Amino acid sequence: MPAPRTAGRNVEPALPRGALGCMFRAIAAFLESFAVACFALTTLAVAVAERQAPSPAPGLATLDALMPGAGGASIPQVPMGLVAQPVNGALWSLLWLAIASGFAHVAVRLCRRFRGPPRIMVTVGLLAAALAPWIVYRSQVIGLSIGVLGILALVQGLFDDTAAEGDEDWGLVPLGVLTAWVLLSILGATGVTLQGWLGLDPQRAALLMLLGVSLAGARIQLSLGRNIAFSLTLIWAMIGIAAAALGGSMTVATACVLGISSLAVVIVRVTT
Repeated sequence: MPAPRTAGRNVEPALPRGALGCMFRAIAAFLESFAVACFALTTLAVAVAERQAPSPAPGLATLDALMPGAGGASIPQVPMGLVAQPVNGALWSLLWLAIASGFAHVAVRLCRRFRGPPRIMVTVGLLAAALAPWIVYRSQVIGLSIGVLGILALVQGLFDDTAAEGDEDWGLVPLGVLTAWVLLSILGATGVTLQGWLGLDPQRAALLMLLGVSLAGARIQLSLGRNIAFSLTLIWAMIGIAAAALGGSMTVATACVLGISSLAVVIVRVTT
């Protein structure tokens, strides 16, 4: 028998629910992959950005001034601090780990077929983290605001994934590393900005940054539970900062040791 026709109009066949789910997963995969690619390109561009001669006006000198023999410290054209513009092997290796973690996170999500409800916070956070350095160069207030938005979005995405997958899921390790690196990068840029606004010397700006990293890291780790990749990344960065400051500022090196100790206590607490 011929199929019945509806009077006055043709009825379009409904899209199967399974097809809609596949379409949404494909869109989510594309957006998250695009965000990771933008983050990786921006991170590399900032890391290798050309440094210029120091300005006589205070403000943009980074923690390079704390390094022995620095003299007139060079100023990054994109003032994002030591974590985003590494000066030693520890910080360079952490930067490459953060980039690799971004792609590893996407790989994990693809292996799991982006199951569960859509999670856009990680995508938003990565895009904000990729945009912030270019805005900071022009407007520090707007750039840092975008960077803080990126941190909040990534932390919320990490919380959401931890709640969905459990705090012992190995697949959360890349996102933990990525979130910690973005936190360090934006707080480093904040420290550089405070030098210009408040006229702080590099040592005090570094101490404020390390205090913020320690407090935020401890609070976030207590909420993450056994997923300790976040705190381990912060500890790794503090080791690199301490190595950069050693011989130039024992105060900063000591603050790094204290920050590492506080995070180690938190790690012991959440894992036992």
